[in-house]
Parts: sequence; C-alpha cells; structure tokens
Amino acid sequence: FVTVFSTMPAFAQKELSPNAEDFRRNVFSYLENEGYKPYIDEDDDLCFKAEGTLFWMSFDNGDELRPVYVEFHRSGLKLEGADRENMILTANFINLKKKCVKASVGSKTLSFSIEVVYYDAAEFTRTIPRCMEFLNISYAAAMEFYNEL
Repeated sequence: FVTVFSTMPAFAQKELSPNAEDFRRNVFSYLENEGYKPYIDEDDDLCFKAEGTLFWMSFDNGDELRPVYVEFHRSGLKLEGADRENMILTANFINLKKKCVKASVGSKTLSFSIEVVYYDAAEFTRTIPRCMEFLNISYAAAMEFYNEL
C-alpha cells in the first residue's frame, strides 16, 4: 500500500493536504479490504472496478474546518456517434429526476458524478456502496431515456 502512494507520478495535478492524503489512504484501504483492486491513475484519482465498471474518486483539500471534498465518478456514455442534443436532454433528465447524481456532457462523454464534503473517511466509506448504487441507477436511466428519444 505504501509503495503505491510513494510511486505516484511526478506530474500529479494537485498536492493534497495531509488530512486529504490520509483520507484517500483510508478509502484506498477500505476498497482493498472489500476485495476491489484500487490504484492511483495518472490524474491522481483513486480508481477501481466493480463488476466490470470503472469508478474513480478525486479528492481535494477542504477548508479551515478540515473536511475533504470528494468527487465520486462512474464511467459514462460515449458521445461518439450519438446525437449531442439528445445527450444534453438526457443529462438534464438525470439532473432533474435522480437523487444525488450530477450528469455532465463533455466533449466525448456523458459523465456521472456525486460531489460531497466529508469530515472523515469512515463516514465516507459507509456511503460508498450507496453512491455506487445511485451512479449505476442513473447510468441505466440515462441509457433508457436516451434510447427512447
């Protein structure tokens, strides 16, 4: 575990505070204990797969009260060959109808994320299964909505 963090790429995008780094380390350990194979990617995100689906988390330093800002992502829908206007309508549908999840249309994908502030990793790790469920439900709803347009 320690070697994973000590071999992070030198081009990582942001430096985490000791509090945020400890938070991420605890989440990494939780994922390992749950049987996932977490890793840190070239963007400094904590990544893992569940049932073939890629999930990743970005961590950012909090404020003076020391919470940690977490963005929890799920792989989304590729826009290649898709109707961009319908993808925007699909993202809007998810944002209006689904709990907790934010859908965003980028240049290549319709992505799904949950963004939250947490004070400790134990609090966050208790919510990981529910976050994954919300992200998966939103993904399925987006597929269904888009295909009905």
